[in-house]
Amino acid sequence: MTRLSILLALPVAVLAGVLHKPHDVACNHLVIFGDSLSDDGIEADTEDSTRVSHGFSRNSNGPVWPEYLQRMLGCHKYHNYAYSGARSGNGNFYFANWSGLNWQIERFAAEQQSLGTDTIVILQSGGITDFFTGENNTDVVVGNLHGALLKLLDTMEGGTIMLLNLVDPTSAPGMQTTEKSEDVAQRIAPLVTETNRLLTHMIYDSELGLHKRGNKVNLRLVDLNSIAYRSMANMNTQDAFTHHSAETKPRSAYSFAYYDLWHPSTFVHNKFAKYLLRELQDL
Repeated sequence: MTRLSILLALPVAVLAGVLHKPHDVACNHLVIFGDSLSDDGIEADTEDSTRVSHGFSRNSNGPVWPEYLQRMLGCHKYHNYAYSGARSGNGNFYFANWSGLNWQIERFAAEQQSLGTDTIVILQSGGITDFFTGENNTDVVVGNLHGALLKLLDTMEGGTIMLLNLVDPTSAPGMQTTEKSEDVAQRIAPLVTETNRLLTHMIYDSELGLHKRGNKVNLRLVDLNSIAYRSMANMNTQDAFTHHSAETKPRSAYSFAYYDLWHPSTFVHNKFAKYLLRELQDL
C-alpha cells in the first residue's frame, strides 16, 4: 500500500495527529482583545501589573478560553482588554465611544512601551454585536478589523498575532427566544459567512494580504467558527444549563455547551484553548 493510500485510509483524528508537528511555544506576554466571548471580568487587585483584566464580566460558569490558554502556555504576563458588548469599532452594544475593538487596541498601544518577540496577541473578531444592532454592511466590520490589525502591526516589532474569525451565533439557545428568530438567523448567518470570507482575503490575498506587511510579526487567521462547531459536538446545544431542576446531577453541567442563552460553558472554553494551543504549536 502506498504512503498516500495509507494516509487516506486513516481516520480523521489519527490523520490530524500525523500532521500535527508541535513545537514549544515561548510566551512571555499574552494579550487578548475581544467581546463577551473573551471577557474574563475585572479584578479588584490592580497592584499585580503582570496580570490585568479590563472587562465587565466573565460570561461563563468557570474560566474562559484566554485564562485556560494562559495556563497552558505558562505566559509570565497576561493582559485581557476584552469587553462584553464590544463592537468592531469604538463603541459598545449599550453605549458609544469606548470599549470596542478599535478602542481596546488604541488603549493597548498607548500603554505598552515595547513588546518582545515572545509576545502573543490574539484578536477575537468583534462584529456579531454590530450585526445584532442593525449593521448589514460587512465591509464596515472588516474595515474596522483591518484598521485594528494595522494599529497592532505598527505597535509590534515581533511576536505573533492570531486573528480569530466570527462564530455564527444562530444555533445558540438565545436565538430561539429572540423575537422573529428565524428572520434574524437568516439575516445574521450570511453576514457571518461573508465576513469570514473577507477576513481570509484580508490576511492572505496574494497582493494585499496583511500577512505580507507584518514581516517581523507572525500573523495568522484562525477559524474559530469551525473550532466552536467541533468543540460543541455531542453536547446539548439546544438549552442553557441550569441547576434549578430536581433532575440535576453532580456532572449534569458537563454535557451542556452553553452557560446561558448566548455564551459557551467553561468546558467549551477549555476546548477552544486546546485548539488554539495546537494552532500556536503548529506555527
